[in-house]
Amino acid sequence: MKKIGILLLVLVVALGSVGVGYAMWWDTVHIDVHAKVGEVALCFEQLTWTWTDHGEDYQALGSVCSPTPSFGPITLVPSSKNVGSIVITSNGCDEMTVTIDNAYPYYYNHVGFYVKNTGTIPLKFWKLVLSAGANTYTYYDNPVIRCLELGNGTIIGPDLLIRWGNNWGGQVEPGGSLDFSFDVVVLQAAPQSSTMSFTLTLYGVQWNEYVKGPIPGY
Repeated sequence: MKKIGILLLVLVVALGSVGVGYAMWWDTVHIDVHAKVGEVALCFEQLTWTWTDHGEDYQALGSVCSPTPSFGPITLVPSSKNVGSIVITSNGCDEMTVTIDNAYPYYYNHVGFYVKNTGTIPLKFWKLVLSAGANTYTYYDNPVIRCLELGNGTIIGPDLLIRWGNNWGGQVEPGGSLDFSFDVVVLQAAPQSSTMSFTLTLYGVQWNEYVKGPIPGY
């Protein structure tokens, strides 16, 4: 037996010296993962727009910006005056234009509309950015009454008083809608024979990213 063991050892050494090796068999498997991401998307719903002025004008006498912005009592103009008017148009899903024509100090209107979740992910309405002239105002919550200085008149002071509605943080499932609205009052400092304009941009975020206020990185 001892001799046989010595012979086997000599055989292994001899095979190694002539370059004969031992093959290691091996194989692999692959896992392919495909992730289809969703979409966060908003759309103004046409034909859902509403406004107060459908004939006689409304007014909000007593509306002030100082010391605290506030609306005066909203009443129908006496003597059935039908002077000011409003027109709403759209440019696709994400842009809405509100035109107030022939307005005057304390002319009032309430504008409402629905915003639809046209994406595939539930979302919450996070903030609104209002741009007026060189000024930008950001809304995160209620109450949200702002006085706007549009910078196109000779009288120093705010031109418009805006009050934004609610539904901040409201969750909307894909295909669902939420209604929003704002009040606007023309103030005494508004210039005559002029076009006053401002832009509203509404932001929605995926439901699990919502916080009340600024979100870091956004």
